[in-house]
Amino acid sequence: MQKNAAEKIGALVRGYHSRGAFDGVVLAGQNGEVVYQSAVGMADRKRGIPHVLEAPFPICSVTKQFTALLVMQQVAAGRFMLEGKISEYLPGFRSDTGSRITLKHLMTHTSGLANTDDIPDFYTSRDPRLIRADYVVKTYCQKPLTTPPGAKFRYNNADYLVLAAILEKTLGRPYEALLAERILRPLGMTRSGILGSQSSQSQVVGYERKGKVLAEEQPRYRLANYGAAGAMYSTVGDLLKWDRALQTDQLLPRAVRDLMFKSDPSKGYVACGSWVYGYIPYGGKVPTLVERQGGIGALHAQNLQALDDRISVILLSNRDTVDLTAYTGKGLTCDILRVLYETA
Repeated sequence: MQKNAAEKIGALVRGYHSRGAFDGVVLAGQNGEVVYQSAVGMADRKRGIPHVLEAPFPICSVTKQFTALLVMQQVAAGRFMLEGKISEYLPGFRSDTGSRITLKHLMTHTSGLANTDDIPDFYTSRDPRLIRADYVVKTYCQKPLTTPPGAKFRYNNADYLVLAAILEKTLGRPYEALLAERILRPLGMTRSGILGSQSSQSQVVGYERKGKVLAEEQPRYRLANYGAAGAMYSTVGDLLKWDRALQTDQLLPRAVRDLMFKSDPSKGYVACGSWVYGYIPYGGKVPTLVERQGGIGALHAQNLQALDDRISVILLSNRDTVDLTAYTGKGLTCDILRVLYETA
């Protein structure tokens, strides 16, 4: 069965690559084991560097899934409550907003905070202070709310930068250290971490289609500025270890994990750090899927899981033509998922 699935997935990947719809690294796994993995295309065309399986790759907003789990670990320990307010954990935060916004609002992008995406040059600036969550929260997250907390989904990196500041303040450790101590080292994710201000962990260049030409994207973002919202790097192999932990009780008690993955259909199926939905048929089943994707310029990452069946499809790409609309049942990850269910 696995050999048949691997052959079909390989044909899919080659087809997407030949059409210019995918360059990068992809892995399909079940029960924590690799069914198929491959790397196709170039990580850096100018320097002739190809994609390889174990090269660190920016995973963009998949980082938020890790940040959410760090918060949920503190929920499990009794230090945090999902309905706890920002002001309870960050006493210096603006009181008229911090007293209304909960941790759950932050994790589900319903806080109403002003968006850091609207700050000119925030993600291209070389200002070393921008990689510090406490500085960013104090300087940029104290503005009037754009919507009442809980009223509306509005995607916002600021939500996760505030969560990082709360974690650091409560636990007395930098976010990067917490990530390493509580997730990466316990899982043996040795090729994962946070991109720093002078970091060279990733040699991947993003490419965007301009007419018939594939050009390096401009401007080049300083990924470190995304912090707990999007500054991680990893590999598909390490991310399979992460998925294996999410599919078991390795990092969280099952009840708390289920709480983390409880989604709200009225707000686009958003859960804490992921989207969770179950309305697309695959091979005669309608599995509940946990999806986390991210994109910074032309760099893209997607982690798609069917938790109950312990299936993972992980994609890392540096082309802006990649289709990440898994919630519509389209794109390479969904086609791979279909193969896994049809050959089961």
